[in-house]
Amino acid sequence: MDSRITDYGLDLLTPGLSVDNALVLFKSACNKRDTLFIIPSWFDWREEHLRSLLDDPITADQAQALRDTALETIHVDEVLVWLENDPIPWSDFVAEQKRVRDELNAMSKAEHDAQFKTEFEAALKQTRSKPRPTRQVLGGCVWSRGWGWRDDEPWLYSWGGSLGV
Repeated sequence: MDSRITDYGLDLLTPGLSVDNALVLFKSACNKRDTLFIIPSWFDWREEHLRSLLDDPITADQAQALRDTALETIHVDEVLVWLENDPIPWSDFVAEQKRVRDELNAMSKAEHDAQFKTEFEAALKQTRSKPRPTRQVLGGCVWSRGWGWRDDEPWLYSWGGSLGV
């Protein structure tokens, strides 16, 4: 068993706890050297979403999902997806997520490069159809802003120069 579970009080995160107590234990285990780092602006809406989706009292699978999230073995957003959809056992969900990740990692570099090139060319075509740069004279300076091309790649520029007036 991972020593962090007892060190950070995650062993107290058990089935039968109220949602409020479970989330207090979860948050107290976070922001340690080797656990999930959370800040209010990032976690507040996720906490409210968890609060609305978790059973009260929480189940064994939900307790394990919170422990796994605190220990960063799975992302909190994946827990939200699991809770939002048809209930399947947590272990089955984790196994399926691992299978999908492994499948994506197994995609050959050539396949990945070909897919990226296709998507990039489509984005480039869409970008090139945008209007050309605009120019304005403000306070004796010419300002130009728009899309440019460097090494045949699009980039957004903003430039100002004196009219010498």
